Amino acid sequence: MQRIIAEFGIFMLVFVLWFAGVVYIVIIRKGIFPSKQEYLSREDLSKEQINTCLKIKKYFEIPFMIIITVILILGMAIAFPIFQDAKYILSGNYPQFSGEIQTTINKTDKRTRRDRFIISNGETQLEISAYAHEYDKGDYVTVQYLPHCETGTIIYGENKKENYE
Repeated sequence: MQRIIAEFGIFMLVFVLWFAGVVYIVIIRKGIFPSKQEYLSREDLSKEQINTCLKIKKYFEIPFMIIITVILILGMAIAFPIFQDAKYILSGNYPQFSGEIQTTINKTDKRTRRDRFIISNGETQLEISAYAHEYDKGDYVTVQYLPHCETGTIIYGENKKENYE
């Protein structure tokens, strides 16, 4: 679980820095490029250079603002479940679920990719993303998970012998 929390922490740090940068550019500075008055007050630029700078500003500033706003909105969509799960992350009390893995897990890179699978205990099903390189369909596992992020860690598991014979 510490690895997942570290990944989420790094993402949130980057997201907060990006958010602060967007707020500064859009609200405080009101643009990426200098204003027309700032260009006109510079004595080291000729009138032709100022006009070129203003044309560049005219064509690039609005698309840049749209792009950074779209990236911010996408980041918020990713960050929202993490904020919802903050109470579990801060308290260290993660929900647990035990059951049998219902889906075949495609194993690729064991260390860097979380596998997505379904666990069922007969009454309830849980779809979760976790590092499951030692387990496959039919194995009984217990996971600690973050319910809104739908990710977790297998804390206990029993392999069915027929999977590995």
